[in-house]
Amino acid sequence: MDLYFPTELNAAAIRGVRFQEWNNDEHRFNLLKCTVAIPDFLFLFKSNPNPPVPAVPFVDLGYFRDRTENQTFEIIIQAGAIQHEISLNDYYAYLATLSQEEIMQQRLIDNDTEKPDILLSKRFSDGQTWITRRTGYKVWMEHGAFVVTLNLACNQNYYYQNADLFYYILSTFKPLYKPEYQLAERLKLVTRRYPVDFATYVPMSWHEVHHHNDTMDEMRACFTKTFKNQVSGALTINAVSMKQYPTSEAVLWEYLRPYFDKGFDFNTIRFQEAAVFEGFNTVADSINFTYWSGGNGIQYNLTFYLAHNSDNWFYVEMFGLAKVQDFDSWAINKRALQLLIQNFKTV
Repeated sequence: MDLYFPTELNAAAIRGVRFQEWNNDEHRFNLLKCTVAIPDFLFLFKSNPNPPVPAVPFVDLGYFRDRTENQTFEIIIQAGAIQHEISLNDYYAYLATLSQEEIMQQRLIDNDTEKPDILLSKRFSDGQTWITRRTGYKVWMEHGAFVVTLNLACNQNYYYQNADLFYYILSTFKPLYKPEYQLAERLKLVTRRYPVDFATYVPMSWHEVHHHNDTMDEMRACFTKTFKNQVSGALTINAVSMKQYPTSEAVLWEYLRPYFDKGFDFNTIRFQEAAVFEGFNTVADSINFTYWSGGNGIQYNLTFYLAHNSDNWFYVEMFGLAKVQDFDSWAINKRALQLLIQNFKTV
C-alpha cells in the first residue's frame, strides 16, 4: 500500500488547528530537552524527567494522547540508549523489525543517515492498524549515547486526514540545546603522505593494528573494533603505486587473498561505480559469504572501494559479520566506513 507521505508544508490542511509549543525544559539533562508543536486536542498524559538506564532502556519524555474514549491519535517523544557507533537510519530499520512494524515510506532529511524520516504500519492483536511517522536525533552525554525519537501515530482510518498534520509537527521538532560537537561519535584523525596524500577520520574506538612500514610507493593501515569482547570488524586503508600493480585485478587479488580460505569467491565480484572519493575514479562491491568450520556456518560481509587516479590505487575495505549474523556489529562497521568516506580529503 502506497501511503501519502508529505514532505512539504500544506498550510491549508492544518488551517483551524491550534498548537501549543511544548518543551521539557525541566528535564535533568540539557541534551535530552526538546521542543515540538502539539495540537490543542491532545493532552500530556505522562512524562519522565529521568534518562534511560539499563533497567529502563526507553523513557517517555512526553506522551500525549487525545481525549476520545477510543483513542485514535498520540504523540510519544522517547529517549533511549543506543549503541552510538551505528547510523540512526539503520537503528530505526532494526527497531521496526523488532517491533513487527512494516516500513511504508522513508527518506533521509538532507540526505543524512542521521536524519531518517520513516512511515510505518503495524497491525495489533485487536485487529486495529496504526500508522506511525518517526524521526529523531542522536546525542552523546557522559553516560553514553542516546536517541531522542518523535513518534506520531494514529489509527489507519484517520491517517489521510492527519498526514499533513504529522508533517507539520515533525517539522517543528528540535533539540532545545544543540551539542557543541554535532556527532554522537568521537573521531580521530588518520593521515598519510605517500603515495596518496590524504586525511580522514575514524571512530576513536577503532585501534590501528599490524603496523606496516610504509614507503613512497605503498602504504597499508588496518583498524579493528572490539565489541562484545571480540573483534567485530576490520577497516583497511591501502594505497599503492600503479607501477607495482598495473591492473585492478592484480591489486584486488593481492588485497583479497586473505579471505579465500574463509569462503570468499573472487569470481563473485560485480563492480559498481561509486562517486565517493573526490579526484578518483571508484568502483565498489559488497559481498556476503559463509565460512564453514566444524559443520557451523558464520556469515561475513566484505565491502570494498577501489579507486584510482593517474598514478595510484587507493583501496578501502571493511570486513566483519554480516547483518543477519549480528546486526549491532554490522551496523557499527557500516557507520565507521561511512564516516571514513564522508571525511576523506586529499591534501
